[in-house]
Amino acid sequence: MRLLPIFTLLAIVFSHSHAIAFDVPDYVYELKDWRDASRQARDKKQPLVFILANRQGEASRHIVEESFKILEPQAQIVWVDSTIRGRFDKMPDGAAELRPRGMMTVPWAAVASADGRKGIKLIQNPEFRSSLPKAMEQVRKTIENNPRLVGAKDASELQPVPGKLTSQKPEKPTSNTVLLAPTQSWYNASGIKIEAAIEKIDGTQVIFIFPDGRRAPYPLDQLAQGSRQKIDQLTKQQN
Repeated sequence: MRLLPIFTLLAIVFSHSHAIAFDVPDYVYELKDWRDASRQARDKKQPLVFILANRQGEASRHIVEESFKILEPQAQIVWVDSTIRGRFDKMPDGAAELRPRGMMTVPWAAVASADGRKGIKLIQNPEFRSSLPKAMEQVRKTIENNPRLVGAKDASELQPVPGKLTSQKPEKPTSNTVLLAPTQSWYNASGIKIEAAIEKIDGTQVIFIFPDGRRAPYPLDQLAQGSRQKIDQLTKQQN
């Protein structure tokens, strides 16, 4: 029996593995580049989705390729090679903490906030492909109710007022000042926290009063949906 040269055997193995490997599109980031994905997620107000799969796995090839297409308009995607050691140590905390416990069947996906700090949802096998659109719809609703999950800045970067607000001269509210809402946390459409009381609604603007006494108008349509709904309820109660 004639033995094939070792180089020929290696070529056969390589060509076979290459044939079954799924394609990773240009818009999908590798794990080592997840911080680049995070920056894009913040800019586009999207979550991060970490898909863990074995690139050489025939069973997961079609599922993963289809998942890329489904997720691409809705999130920044990070592909995690399930064969790499220490992969969970390289993932941000929010995504790593969602990983399935016990025996893990790939592929699975972890949806996290734009900065990777907050885990939002785990999408597991074996219903990965059929449940993905429904799961992402649930994620979309979660983000809509808590916009700080996407586009949020680090706590050290959060400012009481977004930079373009023009505030009036500091003036402490008098005891006669009637507030629509006491000081509390509000969020704008980019997830930035605004810590302030509300004096009143003036047309299409809300008049914030900040702890240092500043008053500043802010467009209602630039607030997050949850904050707008809360203000609507307060206005109805006042009327």
